[in-house]
Amino acid sequence: MEFFAHTHDSQPQPGDRWQLLSAHLRQVALLAKQNASRISTTESDLAQSAWLAGLLHDLGKYRPEFQQMLRGIPVQKEKTFHKQAGAAKASELRNVPVAFVVAGHHGGLPNKADLEMAIVSANGWPVATQVWSQACQDVSERSEE
Repeated sequence: MEFFAHTHDSQPQPGDRWQLLSAHLRQVALLAKQNASRISTTESDLAQSAWLAGLLHDLGKYRPEFQQMLRGIPVQKEKTFHKQAGAAKASELRNVPVAFVVAGHHGGLPNKADLEMAIVSANGWPVATQVWSQACQDVSERSEE
């Protein structure tokens, strides 16, 4: 199965104008790392954290319900929430700053209580656990972390 990050309004079914999720995650990770690297001339923790945040920010888009929604299949809105899974995975990797960034990539940084709630919600740990293997297969860079 191909996993997509975004669709295109003029093309209601998967095609060349739909963005593959793996390509989106790689592009965001690379751009985030490049921008963070401008702050420091050495390979920094910031650049590596930015790269990781880019790879994890849409982890929940690997869930079947998100992919169904992109294809026009009706699903419960809550089943399409995707940032919580990436925040949960970042927390598991003991990178709390990345967890905050991922959880805040739609709407702004959460406070600690909201981050913790997102991580333990039905869209956090359970989804991260459900999709992690598939994500690692689709984006091999994930398995390096």
